[in-house]
Parts: sequence; structure tokens; C-alpha cells
Amino acid sequence: MGSCLIQSVNQNAIINTSTKILPKKEYSPLTPDLNVNFEICKTKKSQPYTSCFFEVKGLIPSPNEDPFSEKPLNYIGNEAKNLCSGENIGLTCRKGLNDHMNQDNLAIISKPPYLFAGVFDGHGENGDIISEQVCKFLPQILLEDIEMSVDPVDCIKNSFAKTQDSIKRKCKEINIDCQYSGCTATVLLITKNSMFTCHLGDSRAVLLKKYQNKLIALPLTTDHKASDPIEKSRILRNGGNIEKILGTEVERVFIAKDSNQGLAITRAFGDIAFRNIGVISEPYIKEHRITSDDEFAVICSDGVWEFIKNYEVAKVLEVNNCEIAANAIAKLAWSRWIEETQDVVDDITVVIIPL
Repeated sequence: MGSCLIQSVNQNAIINTSTKILPKKEYSPLTPDLNVNFEICKTKKSQPYTSCFFEVKGLIPSPNEDPFSEKPLNYIGNEAKNLCSGENIGLTCRKGLNDHMNQDNLAIISKPPYLFAGVFDGHGENGDIISEQVCKFLPQILLEDIEMSVDPVDCIKNSFAKTQDSIKRKCKEINIDCQYSGCTATVLLITKNSMFTCHLGDSRAVLLKKYQNKLIALPLTTDHKASDPIEKSRILRNGGNIEKILGTEVERVFIAKDSNQGLAITRAFGDIAFRNIGVISEPYIKEHRITSDDEFAVICSDGVWEFIKNYEVAKVLEVNNCEIAANAIAKLAWSRWIEETQDVVDDITVVIIPL
């Protein structure tokens, strides 16, 4: 997500209304070759990732990374790379066309009988650090809770609250300002028969179901934004302000009417300055019982969903395995950003889990 100048498309969570508009950088952004297969291919239906221990997490990249470069990933476990390729789990995390490090991150962790899959989209000056810390703390706290098999919903709520506390302590310890920096979190916790969606912010998850030899996409999450009546009511009750920026219809959350800092989402990790006006880290939680018609669960940051529809993701997965589809979706998202904005692309993350 990241922070950027006001003249950019409204994909960013933190907007600094006092920032002066700077001259555009000279970029020559090329749309990556899509190489999308459009011939039907069979997808193996299995869940090998729930039977062994492994983890995959994004690392902090080099400050000199190129646009669309892949975020470095840390694989732990003998089968980690095999289980995150081909017809198994598909994933990619790409830097956008912007002036900051890739602030997206991801985590795939198997601790039988659970699979944790999460996408975290940072924003603000230190959004890359916040997303990296959430990537570390949240799965660790959740998967080590001995009450998971008894009351998973309560454990999920507690893990999000403890992660927020851990972020505050860690930022103070390493002298990182997280007053106006934070990140989204969209997590799937999968067992053999159930899938829990745990969600903050505006990254999204969708379920792809088989229907008459096609895939249909069903949303698993709703964006936590000020345009949502329930979210708006909480912000206003707590003394926050909601305003539109630069004549757009997109609403932002402000601490005070004369504040220069606006937040595009109403739930997030970090963002300490907004806590007293109703911005919370309490997740939306939903349980789905997995059926034989459920084919894939897909999590993407808003760098994908800004210009790609749910049904388009389903179409790509109808004819490609998870590894190919993840990269094809990322390339398609990049090309749409270039078509729409010419010189701005948000960070892009895709995670695909076969069910």
C-alpha cells in the first residue's frame, strides 16, 4: 500500500494533505508478458500442505529493488518450496511502481492440523516494517495457542489483540514511529473441513467454487472503510472525522478537522495515533465449512483488487495451476495500473490455496 503523494490514485491508506506535488519521475514501465494459458487443464485436488510442518514468509527487501521485482522469501522445511509451486500453493509478492520499498508481505505456515495463510499490506512511512512484524507475530501467537481446538474464534480475537500490543512494544524497542504507519491483515486459517477468514482493512479474500465446469467467485471479506455505515458510526461515536479528499468520493478518517493525516481504512495493525477515534485491530471473523465444490481460496492486496474483478481471478484459475495463476494475476494487475495511471502501480501480492 504505502504512503505517496496526493496526486496518486487513491489506493493508499495514509494521505498527507500538506505534501507539495512534485514533478513526475521519468519511468519507462513495461507491462510484463502475461503468458496466460487459455486452454483448459486439470487441477489436482489435494491438501498436502496440512500434513507437514513448513513456513514461507517475506523478508525485508533491498532499498534498491526494481519495480515488479519479487519480494525475497524465506522457506523453512524440506517441502516448503515444493508445496508452494505448481499445482500446490501459488504465491507472489511484487514491488509496485512507487518511491518506497515493497510494503506488502505474506506468510504461509503449516502447523498440522492448521494452515495459516496471510497477506499484509503496509502503509505510512514505516509500513514495510509494520507488515514484516505482523507477519512474524500474528501466526506465532495464533498457532501456539493451546486453546485453538476448543475455541478458535476466541483464540483468533486474542491473537490479533496480542499482535497489536506486540507491535507497539517492538516499535518502541527499535525506535520506529508507528503513529501513522500500519498494515492490513487478511488471513485464512484452514483445517481439513473448515476455513476461518480473519480480516482487517482492504486486502481481500475470495472463495472459488466449481459450478458446471466453471469457477464462480464468492467474496469472503468486506473492506473496512469509512464508507461502510457500521465502520463510519464507530469512528464518529469516538470523535473522529470523516472527509472526502480533493473532491473525490473516497472518504478518509481524520483525527481532527485540521489534521493533515487521513487514513483510508478503519481497522488495521499499527496506526497508534488513530486508536482513540475508533480505528481498531479487532478482526472480522467468518467460518466456512469446506465442501467438495470448493476449489480455491485467494487472498490479494488491494494492488490486485483496485482494477481486477473477482470473476477475472476465477477465469485465470480455470485454466492455470496455482503457481502460474498467481504470477498471471500479478502481471494482469500491473498492466491494468499502467493503463489507468501510466506511472503509478501499488505493491501487488497474490496467494492461492487449493482446497
